[in-house]
Amino acid sequence: PGPLPSRPGAVTFRGYASTQDLDGLYRRSLCVVAPAYLEDYGLTAIEAMAYGKPLIVCEDGGNLVNFVEDGVNGFVVAPQGGAIADAVRRLAGDRGMAAKMGEAARETASAYTWSRAMRELADGVERVLST
Repeated sequence: PGPLPSRPGAVTFRGYASTQDLDGLYRRSLCVVAPAYLEDYGLTAIEAMAYGKPLIVCEDGGNLVNFVEDGVNGFVVAPQGGAIADAVRRLAGDRGMAAKMGEAARETASAYTWSRAMRELADGVERVLST
């Protein structure tokens, strides 16, 4: 399905996005809002940060709060629409701050590589097998 109708400048809710579409969406976005509750990992968060986008997550976002240093590479806010909107407005109102936070987000994401993930998986399997 395509995007739901919206007015210019408003949020657009999308269904499935191809890899090419997703690339364009990340590149054109100001930030990425990930209001998940108790997220276990957060691949979307790392993808967004790899594109240099500040992340807005909620205090009850599980592992997502481990990626975001509030005010440095994104915002950690109360799980309320108004708090999320305020964070987006702050970034929209100060594009310099958004760019600086985006660079910090890119740096954060650079630590999350497939080789690191495979090493941590292998270490975990080894610990389980050795007990």
